[in-house]
Amino acid sequence: MHGTASIQRRSVDSAEEVSELELARVETVTVGDMVFTRATFQPGWHWATHLKPVVGTESCEYSHRMFVAAGGLHVRMDDGAVIDLVAGDVVAVEPGHDAWVTSDEPVVLYEFSSTETG
Repeated sequence: MHGTASIQRRSVDSAEEVSELELARVETVTVGDMVFTRATFQPGWHWATHLKPVVGTESCEYSHRMFVAAGGLHVRMDDGAVIDLVAGDVVAVEPGHDAWVTSDEPVVLYEFSSTETG
């Protein structure tokens, strides 16, 4: 960490935690009470195929607040609502959803959460 108690800085390029999954890479840093994540999903990635068996829930049960920096992602909520996300979108996705990459390029997402909500 660099700086003082009133200013903190970390680089996602030197992430504190890195998770390599099939067709996905998730890099996380914590600054103060903010958790910042850069997630990269390769073409062909699908939550139901790649994470559901690991997580063990029928759909993703996390709330997401994120910026889509690259690629395209289709999100389907458990209630049937759907949305296609593209680069430049800022989105809030509530728990109870599935998602998959729709672009030929990787999807890069930047996500913010608090250390209290994770």
